[in-house]
Amino acid sequence: MRLTKTEEKVLLQDILQLDSQGLLPTLAIIRDKALAICKKSMTMKDGSF
Repeated sequence: MRLTKTEEKVLLQDILQLDSQGLLPTLAIIRDKALAICKKSMTMKDGSF
């Protein structure tokens, strides 16, 4: 799985948001968010929303 720079920025914003809410962004949470971003990106590239 490779994230684009834009996807990395989205992931970072999600992590920072969790942190600002006092939630610990665990590896599992980060992985799940990264996978969700990739899936969304792949869906958008395929033309199905």
